[in-house]
Amino acid sequence: GSSFVIDPRVWTFDQWGEDPVGCYNGSPIYTLDSSAGITSSNELSEITQSPDTNLSLFVSPEDRHLIALGAHDGSADDPMLIRWCSSEDYTDWTPTITNTAGDKRLDRGTRIWQGIRSNKQTIILTDLAAYTMYLSGFPEIFTVLQIGDECGGVSPHCGTAHNDAAYWFGYD
Repeated sequence: GSSFVIDPRVWTFDQWGEDPVGCYNGSPIYTLDSSAGITSSNELSEITQSPDTNLSLFVSPEDRHLIALGAHDGSADDPMLIRWCSSEDYTDWTPTITNTAGDKRLDRGTRIWQGIRSNKQTIILTDLAAYTMYLSGFPEIFTVLQIGDECGGVSPHCGTAHNDAAYWFGYD
């Protein structure tokens, strides 16, 4: 028996307009310029201004913020950090008084598994808890509230939304 564990590479994708954006657990965020068509020379390109490592991502549809889950904080990996770019600009991740970029660290769990989007809010699942995240405007931009404890997800992509309800596999 060995204690050496390798996590499988799990990709998460979403749409930024017509262009896909994606990351795999522990990677930077990538995009593909779909206007260039599908050719052998059109490859995924890193969004170099985005966090260096991420566990998952999604795009908030009402205001186009690219939201990175389990994001690098600028000096270290942080599996409990949510970061988002400024609205409509996935190259602007540094919060200032003139943009809407920001971040929020969750405190219940050891890693964020997934963001489940529904019509009015997003459910963020950690390994121990569930949070709701919704657009609230200045000064916080997004409000993140814990809505459940000991009800977290079991793995990446363990949940989905259907008819304004979120469903996921948990330990109990």
